[in-house]
Amino acid sequence: MRMEVVLDGSKHVEIKKFDGDIQIGRRKALTDDFIRSMLSAIDEQELLNYLFEKEYLEVIQKYIDEEADVSYVGTIFENLIQKINNKNDSLENNQYYIDLLILLLDKVDIQKIDMMGLRNILGSALKNVDKMESDSVEFQSLLLTLLNKAEVNKELSTPALSKILGVAAKKVAMTENQEELKELFFSIVTKAKNDWLEKAISTAVPNRVLCNSFMPKDIVYYQKDLISETVVIKVQRERRKVRYHDVEYKQVGHPEMLFYFRIQNQRISKIKIACVKDKILKEDTRLYHYPYSNVFGDHRVCWSYGEYKIDSLDKLQHIPYVFLSTPNNGHVNPQTRMLFEKFQNAEFDDETLSPSNKTFAEFVAKD
Repeated sequence: MRMEVVLDGSKHVEIKKFDGDIQIGRRKALTDDFIRSMLSAIDEQELLNYLFEKEYLEVIQKYIDEEADVSYVGTIFENLIQKINNKNDSLENNQYYIDLLILLLDKVDIQKIDMMGLRNILGSALKNVDKMESDSVEFQSLLLTLLNKAEVNKELSTPALSKILGVAAKKVAMTENQEELKELFFSIVTKAKNDWLEKAISTAVPNRVLCNSFMPKDIVYYQKDLISETVVIKVQRERRKVRYHDVEYKQVGHPEMLFYFRIQNQRISKIKIACVKDKILKEDTRLYHYPYSNVFGDHRVCWSYGEYKIDSLDKLQHIPYVFLSTPNNGHVNPQTRMLFEKFQNAEFDDETLSPSNKTFAEFVAKD
């Protein structure tokens, strides 16, 4: 008996059965159903190798990301463990095995997987780690996945990480591939402690200077790290010319103010303003709210400042005065115009300041 299958491009296939030259049967079936029926005739290992082709891994990835729930992914992972526990299978020898393992490890909750089975599956993955080629990135990706899971199950992760890190260390000493080193570096650095990073930087660039500058007048606080600078400038109490929309007010009393700036990539990323009564600033100095407009209750300003390029501290000194000359309105503080009229040609009365819940230390702390 022979069988002919006709694919016509639709969702169905036509199946004809013959005994010699005589047709003895004919039916239609859905293409998916027909493929499933044929899969049972394929050797299991051959079928697995076929499904492990790269393009099918991409299909699995898309399915898991878009449609599969976590429980279903867990079932797939458990089936994988069962195959590993079967010593007759050579699943770990497949070139895409690590890719599939990473895909599943990233999705499942390690704590809910049987410990012995998980040990076996990681052991199978690490069996060939010593054979890692110089341009291979699969084990680096596995390293990153395990690092991200390390805090979930430290007992499980420690031996696995130790073995991969050992091979990675040898690899770093041998490779000149900068992109590969970069990927490995960022895989590890996200889990590194601050003192490790500081030691590494001080060893690599021992004479690196983070700041070499004279402090301009009225800067009362300065901090620089590897990403940003924090600067606080004191602006003395004074009578100033201000505007409320288009109406100008002269000699309006202002309290003593602190302008907080955070600088990143030579741009201002944040400005805050607070008022003070104390002449000497300390960590526990109490702060007060800015009494007029364009400053929110948490001290942030309602003002556009991203266009200013700050490549030196000198260029930061004029920003407070640019802000103070900006037209005011009643959006943040409806009492602004009344206060301008009250303190025109008069010193500002500090007793009218509204206390903030911030100290100076909290004002300069990163949030």
